Parts: sequence; structure tokens; C-alpha cells
Amino acid sequence: MNKSKIQKFAVDGHKLLYKQIAQRAYQYGIEEGNVGKADATEVRGRILSPLEKSQRAALIAEINANGYPQTYRACHLYLVQPHCCASVYGGQ
Repeated sequence: MNKSKIQKFAVDGHKLLYKQIAQRAYQYGIEEGNVGKADATEVRGRILSPLEKSQRAALIAEINANGYPQTYRACHLYLVQPHCCASVYGGQ
């Protein structure tokens, strides 16, 4: 087994996941340096459901408390290793 190819695959996978997290956040009007209003009912021309509104408000509160980069890393960690963050993010 070629160890360097496995390492490259893992690094590329993490980079792709970071991009996908940033893209999803962008869809909800959240960017580094501009998170918008937590009580928004519409983002980028799309009306948010009550669940999306509450999740977006919680994410914005987390970003305001810890900063965008730290929250971004925490989201990545949760997606990669959900068992280690279950108590923090309400997972199983």
C-alpha cells in the first residue's frame, strides 16, 4: 500500500470538506467577516423555514462567541468525527 497516496487522499478530502462547509454557510448568508442578522427570515432570495431560522441563529451565536475560524473548524471536526463532539452539538 502506498502511504503517500493515502495521505494525499486524506488531505484532499479535508480540503474538499472545508470548501463544502464554506459553500453551505454561504447559502445561508454566512461568510467570514459578514454573518448577517441572526433573525433574518430570508437569505439570498430564499425564505427560511422555522427550523433553518433557529439553526442559523444558533450558528451565528456560535460564530459571535468563538469567531468564524474556530466555529468553522468545529463544524469540520463534527462532520469528520461526530462521536467526539456529540455532547457539544447535540449529536448521538
